Amino acid sequence: MKRNATFLLVFAILICVAAPYASAAEEPMQVGVYFDGERIDRRGLSFSEDGKVYVPLSELCEQFESSSMSWDKDRGEAQVLSDGLEFKITEGCDYVLANDRTIYMEDAYRDIDGVLMVPARQICQLFGAEASWNGKTKNLFIYDTGEPLESGTTFYDEDELYWLSRIIQAESGGECLEGKIAVGNVIMNRVESDMFPDTVYDVIFDRRCGIQFSPAYSGSIYNEPCEEAVIAAKLVLEGVVVTENALYFTPNRSAQTCWASRNRPYDTQIGGHTFFA
Repeated sequence: MKRNATFLLVFAILICVAAPYASAAEEPMQVGVYFDGERIDRRGLSFSEDGKVYVPLSELCEQFESSSMSWDKDRGEAQVLSDGLEFKITEGCDYVLANDRTIYMEDAYRDIDGVLMVPARQICQLFGAEASWNGKTKNLFIYDTGEPLESGTTFYDEDELYWLSRIIQAESGGECLEGKIAVGNVIMNRVESDMFPDTVYDVIFDRRCGIQFSPAYSGSIYNEPCEEAVIAAKLVLEGVVVTENALYFTPNRSAQTCWASRNRPYDTQIGGHTFFA
């Protein structure tokens, strides 16, 4: 039986779809932020923009016991340590490294007049807090649940992460992050499909209809993956999707002549690969 996905994020759509508690493309608007019923950010810096409420990370950290924050502006990195939680935000990245996991988070870092602003609801999820938006009063209410983000050592299946990161490296090591994620999506789409085996390993080494992935038999599957290949594998296992239906891919140079082009529907082209459903 095919496993059920924990949740599904469509990577390309997430780039332009706003959070449900505010309208997209809105002008920045000052908002109130409350933590367990008490008003925080008394400087009034919190604001809502394009469907997200941003709060000063320092103010948010103060609400959790034993939390500390460091911010290296020159390197564009901020790090937070708290009970049961450690995460790092890097300027320009669309993901956060948290408890040995990689969490998709677009625009997670905003330096506004020397204040580090972060999307409240998504950062709260790392701490194990819930955020609720009141559109009438323009207030965000945060409640601590006491359960920080589960560690990657228990969240990820070790075998899945091992083989997924290696096939991503072997097939798309030179591609952009989106291209790496797309290759990982193909593997997981096959795991979910009744047409293919049920595990990442068995999909990669499947040869019932001929060799499916040549790196599995050339030996390159055993090469150590680069950091971005591991990040891509983790994002895929977190549910990030750039190609929801693709089951096959081929280099662009052979896209017009390969078996998939003659027998499978075209899906998309990302970087150096063309994908088919």
